[in-house]
Amino acid sequence: MSHHLASFVSLSPNSSMSIAIANGDSVPLSSIDTITTPSLSLFDVYYIDGLVVNLTYVGKICHFGYNVCFSPSECFVED
Repeated sequence: MSHHLASFVSLSPNSSMSIAIANGDSVPLSSIDTITTPSLSLFDVYYIDGLVVNLTYVGKICHFGYNVCFSPSECFVED
């Protein structure tokens, strides 16, 4: 999930779904699309209007062939 609208390639509106968040509330899913950066592309990313952080599922990143490495202070995504 992302709140950074400029990262999306193009948005496919989806107003029929909602996402449950940690406190039990539901937030509407605004769109689903691809995020592309100079170093990686993530597919089927949810855009949640009003979300203040980006969230990702490490398993999904690994599924697309990337390695995810954690250190005490950083996270690296490598291909």
